[in-house]
Amino acid sequence: MKSGIMFFIMAVNISPEYLKAQKNNPRLWYGRFRIKIAPITKKIRQFLRDTTPEPKSTPAAECHITNNLETQASHFQEHGWAFVENIFDQSFYKELIKYWPKRYWLEPPTKITKNYDRGMAWSYGEPVPESFKYHPTVKKMLDYLRTEKFQNRIKNFIGKDKDFVSYSFAMHKSYPGTQVVPHRDGIYNNDLAQNVINVFFFVNGNGGKNAGGLTLTNDAMGDDVIFEPTNLKNSCLIYDSKAPFYHGFKPMRLGRYRWSIGAQFLEKDFVEKQ
Repeated sequence: MKSGIMFFIMAVNISPEYLKAQKNNPRLWYGRFRIKIAPITKKIRQFLRDTTPEPKSTPAAECHITNNLETQASHFQEHGWAFVENIFDQSFYKELIKYWPKRYWLEPPTKITKNYDRGMAWSYGEPVPESFKYHPTVKKMLDYLRTEKFQNRIKNFIGKDKDFVSYSFAMHKSYPGTQVVPHRDGIYNNDLAQNVINVFFFVNGNGGKNAGGLTLTNDAMGDDVIFEPTNLKNSCLIYDSKAPFYHGFKPMRLGRYRWSIGAQFLEKDFVEKQ
């Protein structure tokens, strides 16, 4: 389903009041500047990608997601979200940090509502992009998330008698001034999908408040906070996009950075009917 990823990247239920309040936020100047020069940035990054040689070997660590995932299942089943620390085993985590893609493998932002770099993306029904052969560590992670073994772990984590499939994957890099306007995903309004699981990996970041931790809130202004992650190293926020809360984060403060990976899992029956 080639256009299926639009379910996720399309934000809905955005508050006009929030956008108005952020209009003159000085933290957003860098984001606006980067959007303005995005056409030039894209050309430069494409040139760098085209001239990068393929790696000669594949690092040794296997992708392994720890049993810390299962320890938070009951919290997810009660609240519709859970936060997991030490989500990767240390050998793979160190390798993921070491071989994290250079910034030119991601695309610059084009809109102020989600103004982070994004790339290395895959979605259900599509072949794995050529860019993954330059990043075997990332490819190992994607391959593991797509296995029946991990999809069954997601099924058990959710606690529903239905099968789930790996649906999408994308990498992000955020910096001061990056924001994600509080919103719901487009699939929130699709009555045919009952559970839409977003697994958001925080790979590396200096953390703290207003540091890019994807925040769950009860309101579209982002003020009535349910949970804001502050540990952005080897941790993971899992939430159901069909739950009635919002997600996003306010403009990151100076000195902050965040590397993250978003992966989604949908009900197999829903995906196959599209």
